[in-house]
Amino acid sequence: MSLPWKIQEFDELDSTNNWLMQQPSPPRGQAVLALRQTAGRGRLGRKWEVGSGGQLTGSFFIASSQWPHFPPALTLLVGLAVLCALEDLGVEGLSLKWPNDLLWGRRKLAGILCESRPGGMVAGVGVNLKGKAEDYSRELSAKLIHLETLGVQSPGPRELFAQLLAQVDRLLDLCTGGLEPLVELWHSKCGSIGALVSYDDDGEPQVGEVLGLSPQGALRLLGPKGEVRLWSGEVEFVSNPYDAAK
Repeated sequence: MSLPWKIQEFDELDSTNNWLMQQPSPPRGQAVLALRQTAGRGRLGRKWEVGSGGQLTGSFFIASSQWPHFPPALTLLVGLAVLCALEDLGVEGLSLKWPNDLLWGRRKLAGILCESRPGGMVAGVGVNLKGKAEDYSRELSAKLIHLETLGVQSPGPRELFAQLLAQVDRLLDLCTGGLEPLVELWHSKCGSIGALVSYDDDGEPQVGEVLGLSPQGALRLLGPKGEVRLWSGEVEFVSNPYDAAK
């Protein structure tokens, strides 16, 4: 069932996730959009760098009753929602990288940050609409891509955020009976199945082959000692497994 999303818009916030996390009791359907974000966050406490050209930076609240599944798996749903909204704009060549990145090729177009709070979860989304290389650090600039670079005319942050939330509604309905349909759809949009990735195994760097997701949303890898399931953390693509495992 579609939610009556209430989008509150600000010219500037430090972080849309922070704003929603600080609300005493956000109602179902509460969403927030900032036209500029000054202290955005990525996973593992990383800073989300914001260029001068424009990004979609928004967050929304999902009540516990809407998501009775394994909480981190909500990141998979939100990533799919972003991908589907962008595909509706005509963007081709998109793929998902576990747990929270949307890629074009091997370059990041969007990122997701989901956080638990009393009563539910806050999901934050950042999409690179347009920007210049000099807006970012040299290392990060080589890893990012923008819709403008892909020749896609974005409808603007407000309209794209509304389209994204409509996809969230659709995917929440898809998961009413369990995560199986979501996992199947995620597999069809994942560009890393069969790829070699580095990961942390109890403090030891390892390299494994991506097998896909478990029924509960964990990442399945074929590592040196057999199959491994990651419930949290991150992975990085590797081209030379011998170097990555040193």
